[in-house]
Amino acid sequence: MRVAPENKSFVRPASNIKTCRDIKRVAFWTVLIHTLFVLQMLVAIKRRGLILNSICLIIFFPHAMLMYCLPPHNPFEEDKLNIVNLCLKIIDAVPATFAYAYFITLGQKMFRFSRNKF
Repeated sequence: MRVAPENKSFVRPASNIKTCRDIKRVAFWTVLIHTLFVLQMLVAIKRRGLILNSICLIIFFPHAMLMYCLPPHNPFEEDKLNIVNLCLKIIDAVPATFAYAYFITLGQKMFRFSRNKF
């Protein structure tokens, strides 16, 4: 059990993700962001696309770049959807989701640190 220092001016900055609570936050944000990404993808599939509109393209740009660059190249065949290739495209986008979640959690830590400092 840690004892808080009596001098409030010495507070260690929140520069990385170390605690179990932070890892749970990263996992929560990863699941939430990837769920939103897959939901917009399901709506876009009806139009034979993977990104719904330009707003979703801006928000999920790292996801789109990973899906574009990594194989398999096209989940759509002549008149049907290849489910295996679509699942692989969803898996291709996971690193971008993890990066978003990591930076959101880091931002939360820094916000809490700046609030406690003053």
